[in-house]
Amino acid sequence: MGALGRDAKLEQLLSEWLGANDIRHEVVHQVELRFEDIKAPRGAGPAVRIWIVAIGSERARLYFSEPDARRYLLRDVPLGSGFDEVGREQIVQVVLASTLAFMDRAADSSLAELEQAMPSRAAPAPASEPIRSTAAAGAEEQPTATGAGEPRDRARARTDPGSRHELAFGLGLSVLYGATDKGEEGIAHGPGVSMELSRGNGALGYALRVHGQYRFDRQVSSDRVQLSVREGVTAGSAVLRLQPGSPLGWRAEVGAGVQLLRVEPRARTDDVQAREAVHDERPFVLVAVGPTWRANGGWVRLTARLDVQLTRTRYDVQGQSGSQREFAVGRVQPGMFVEVGGEPIRF
Repeated sequence: MGALGRDAKLEQLLSEWLGANDIRHEVVHQVELRFEDIKAPRGAGPAVRIWIVAIGSERARLYFSEPDARRYLLRDVPLGSGFDEVGREQIVQVVLASTLAFMDRAADSSLAELEQAMPSRAAPAPASEPIRSTAAAGAEEQPTATGAGEPRDRARARTDPGSRHELAFGLGLSVLYGATDKGEEGIAHGPGVSMELSRGNGALGYALRVHGQYRFDRQVSSDRVQLSVREGVTAGSAVLRLQPGSPLGWRAEVGAGVQLLRVEPRARTDDVQAREAVHDERPFVLVAVGPTWRANGGWVRLTARLDVQLTRTRYDVQGQSGSQREFAVGRVQPGMFVEVGGEPIRF
């Protein structure tokens, strides 16, 4: 279809799905596909090139080329409802699945098959490379200028898998806000920051993550005692990520950390004498799981987390008849966290 190369929604879906699977890519527009383009040496371009071509109004054809390795792949995508929202998603699903299979050398076609499946040329071929957009992220990209007759614009998604290491490693930063139920010591909540070193391979990835959280001062009271609690948390964890070819993915993590507290008790009755403020370090282990939504170069994550404190903590009042418990800190501490971040820096 003549409008395929100017389909901003298709381009957005390509960017979201390929980006969610750690595939660095570039989308450019090309007026006409020539067989020479498929065989052209890589040069300074990407290692793998993909052309998405409209064949009539109910079919898209995908041409994959890794010319330096003399590897090629052909895929047809029937579109029962044409190039609507459902059709675009069908195209992107096949692009992603075929890209991963092609990169893993699990699928190939012969060069002769691609030559026989070349589309008819209803418009003159361009004299040079396809026009590339230099618009900043978030700006609207200008379409390739068309010639006489009925040209077919194509969106060509250019992927550069390079080596697995080149694709996979990334350093990401994010901000978070979370709340944790600590039993009789109250709800601890506040903002935090996180840094993550990740590596991915298709739909599966893993990461090492460290984060810190400041928890706002809180007051906890009983009939005889009031506690003023100030708290910070630092933790590290190992993360497993599943991103099965869509903007929605899932993560699970396990780790350990320490809670750093300053607790200042105050007496509420005359028969109690408060001691001075105390500092406490409480180690814990954690498990967490939750979904991640990716869109427009960023992501939002919702995480359910369970902290298990490794020490028992309680607050007692010492009297002539012995000690009496006033507060007990729950050792199993459930919490919820919301986190927002951008795409990691690749290296």
